[in-house]
Amino acid sequence: GEGADEPAAEVRSAGVHEDSPILRIFGGVIQSSLRSNSAKADSVSLEPFNHLILDISSEGVDSVWAALEAYCRPEAVDEGRATKRLQFRVLPKVLILTLKRFSYNKDTSCPQKIKKAVVYEERLTFDRGWLADEVEPQEYQLT
Repeated sequence: GEGADEPAAEVRSAGVHEDSPILRIFGGVIQSSLRSNSAKADSVSLEPFNHLILDISSEGVDSVWAALEAYCRPEAVDEGRATKRLQFRVLPKVLILTLKRFSYNKDTSCPQKIKKAVVYEERLTFDRGWLADEVEPQEYQLT
């Protein structure tokens, strides 16, 4: 062997290297990794963002922290044959979070407002598990 424990990853990125005053303040990069049960390497794509839309519809999501935890939680895709995981590769200086307050109700075929309380602390520090390798956790002051 060549001494490499980790399989190589195939990395695709779109628009990550653009520059503007908006991106310098609000711009971050999400790393989306797809690990197929049969593939030797992860398929990794880098996606720029300037705000995050957090799903709060799950029963256990009652805080901004829990919504971010759910956002980064690995999920089975392709009928369980692969795992998709989102992590932050670049954190923005200023993080804009939007709570998704509407969900689609299949029974009524209508959007439905999610009225539950979602709490947040004055300060939010990113969990190490939400971050791609070598990204330092950052603390945000929430307002």
